[in-house]
Amino acid sequence: MFDYFNCGRVHFLGVGGVSTSLLARFLHSCGVPVSGTDREASEALLSLQEAGLDVWTGFIPERTGRPGAVVYSSAIAKNDPEYLYLSSCGVPLFERFDLLGAVSGVFSCVVGIAGTHGKTTTTAMVSKVLFDANKKLFSHVGGKCRDQNDFLFTGKDYFVCEACEYKKSLLSLRPDIAVVLNAEVDHPDTYKSLSEIYDTFDLYLQNAGKKSLRLLCGDSPYYFARQLQNNPMTFGRGKDNLFRIVNERERNGKYGCDVLFYGEPVCSFDLSVVGRHNLLNGAACAAVCSLLKIDGNILSSSLSSFSGVKRRFEFKGTINGAKVYSDYAHHPSEIAAATEAGRRILSGRGRLIVVFQPHTFSRTEALLPQFVRSLSDADLLLLVKEYAAREKEENGMSAERLFYYLTNIDKIYCKTILDAAAVIIKKVAPEDVVLVLGAGDVDVICDLLIGKSE
Repeated sequence: MFDYFNCGRVHFLGVGGVSTSLLARFLHSCGVPVSGTDREASEALLSLQEAGLDVWTGFIPERTGRPGAVVYSSAIAKNDPEYLYLSSCGVPLFERFDLLGAVSGVFSCVVGIAGTHGKTTTTAMVSKVLFDANKKLFSHVGGKCRDQNDFLFTGKDYFVCEACEYKKSLLSLRPDIAVVLNAEVDHPDTYKSLSEIYDTFDLYLQNAGKKSLRLLCGDSPYYFARQLQNNPMTFGRGKDNLFRIVNERERNGKYGCDVLFYGEPVCSFDLSVVGRHNLLNGAACAAVCSLLKIDGNILSSSLSSFSGVKRRFEFKGTINGAKVYSDYAHHPSEIAAATEAGRRILSGRGRLIVVFQPHTFSRTEALLPQFVRSLSDADLLLLVKEYAAREKEENGMSAERLFYYLTNIDKIYCKTILDAAAVIIKKVAPEDVVLVLGAGDVDVICDLLIGKSE
């Protein structure tokens, strides 16, 4: 494995990304000289500058120079001018997940949290509990937490890491506790079938090693299809789970429960975040922290005070009295969970107004029937032009084509975010709930709406 800690300066391409910025700050905190570039200025870049890192926007060859190693994010294309320049200089280049694996080796205990859905929230939950328990850790969360620093590094005992399946990057980890929350069809530019996704999660669990602990949702199809015979530890609602959710309760869309281990109490929590799906995230966190011998009272208190991750059913404010929420949901299952939570908040009053921006052409085409079904619950659906990310239209289906398949009675196609904002300002009523969904830049619409009134 490449020695990133003794190679001289490490230069990051796409340093403003959530993961790359965390890894850059970690190396910097370990005394490694770090530099980095990104295409555009951002809060993340400013934060890195304030932390003392040498970062800038655009490609400046004389400033880039010849670093000891280069780490690039998955958003960097192989024809990127700076990538090509550094390749021609003979500098060793590594994708982000190569460094992630190297960093994980620094810690006494690695907790890897994988799954198609919920891994960001669950990783944030575990990080918060360990921090509240005064443990020494580094938190690698794929989102911005509302109740902890963007860069949480207090020591080298625990590495709590969101293990992403995109490009199979989770296979760079050798976790001591390997968690799989769920597994569904996603990232069709990486996986051609559900079986391929299952194969990758199988390898991830195998990488954990013989002495490691494996923790799965015992209610998930993946568990029954691939892991039942391996007898891993499980969490969930079913009576056969080792860590079992019981005594579910709900108030205004926020849920609580008790968690038992072999029938004995582990903890009891009432979440401050909206959505029933978060009970499974909380139960996974409870299981991990119980295995790490965290006191049940600390666990209960920490989970109950967890305030969530930005863009995970995040309350943004109101428009004309209607509540506006932002959610990163870009997969049909996530959309369904968000709309279910929205219905709970409505309680039969007003309309559920959903703004959705598809993310990548390939995902839209691969999951077309599921998108149609999950979006059908909106009383008013505004479909915004896709956020293409790394793809071109020939890779799949555009938002405009998706629009014609949608079965919603009240639906509007919007070419721009501004168009969608204008429609909402005109049509929203005080008792409505507005959900802004998508992994692209659709979140901007919230800033355009909040505080607006006729």
